[in-house]
Amino acid sequence: MVNYSSPFVSVNIGPALEATAYVSSPVAGATTKFSIKVSRDGNPVNTAVVTMQVETMSASVIYPTGPGSVANAAGGTVVTGTATTFLTTFKVGDTITIGAQNAVIVQIASNTSMTTDPILSLHVNSSYSGYSLVPRDTQFAGMYSFIPDSTTIFPTAGKIYKIKWNISNAAQGIYPRLVLPLHHIVVVQEP
Repeated sequence: MVNYSSPFVSVNIGPALEATAYVSSPVAGATTKFSIKVSRDGNPVNTAVVTMQVETMSASVIYPTGPGSVANAAGGTVVTGTATTFLTTFKVGDTITIGAQNAVIVQIASNTSMTTDPILSLHVNSSYSGYSLVPRDTQFAGMYSFIPDSTTIFPTAGKIYKIKWNISNAAQGIYPRLVLPLHHIVVVQEP
C-alpha cells in the first residue's frame, strides 16, 4: 500500500471552495482511494457536497473523462453523446463540464443520453470532462472518500498529477474551511 499525503497548494474561497493538491509518482494501474477532510471552525462538516477531478500538470483532465463527443441545446437539460460511455464514465450527482459550463447530472439513461441541470450555451460535437461526486465516509466525521471503478486513474507512473477538489455546504448556507495543512491521506493506492 502506498500513501500520498499532500498539503494543499492553493485554496480559493468564493461561490464554491476550491482546493488543489498534488500526487507525485503514483503507481499506474493501482486501485486508488481519494479522501479529504472538511471542517469549519475546527468542527467536522458532514453536510458538504464534495467533487473532485484529476488533471495532468498541463491541465488536461484525465478523470473523469470519456470517449466521444457531446451535444446539447441552449438552456436544455438533455445531453446527447456520440460514441460516449456515460454509464461507466459518470454517476448521478457527478458534474459534467462542456465548454466552460458545469452541470450536475440528474439521470443517465444510456451510454449516449443523460439529463442534467440546465446548460446555458449550445454545444455541438464538443469534448467533455467533469467532476466526480465524493460521498461522505460514514466511519469518520467530516471525511469524504471514494474509490473510482477505473484502475487507470494515473496512466503513467513517475509523473505528477493535480487533484482538484470543489466543496460547498449549501445545506447550512455557508462554505466550510478545509483543514490546513491536510493531515489526512489524500490518495491511497493498492497495486
